[in-house]
Formats: sequence, C-alpha cells, structure tokens
Amino acid sequence: MDRRSMLHSQKIYFCTDEELAKQQTQCLEILYDYNQTRPSEGEKRGEILQRLLGAVG
Repeated sequence: MDRRSMLHSQKIYFCTDEELAKQQTQCLEILYDYNQTRPSEGEKRGEILQRLLGAVG
C-alpha cells in the first residue's frame, strides 16, 4: 500500500514521505488563510475554498 493510500485508510502510519508532508503543509497554509478571514469576506473565503477543494457548490 502506498503512503497516500495509507493516509486515507484511517490506519496508523508514519509520514516519512517528503512529498506528502509538503502537500500537507501546503494544505495547512491554505486552511490558515481561510481561518483568518472575516465572516463578511465571503468572496475571499470562496476563492480560498476553491483553492483547497477544487470546486465548491
């Protein structure tokens, strides 16, 4: 089982894959940006969600 499959299998694993760790860090950066927006910044929040999820709605 490759590391990406292990990640989604809900089993315990050790993340020693540098590329996967890099992707997780990038995701955390985007989540941080989203969490720092104000509720009134709907357009900005939507743009960030699109970056994170690929599609919204």
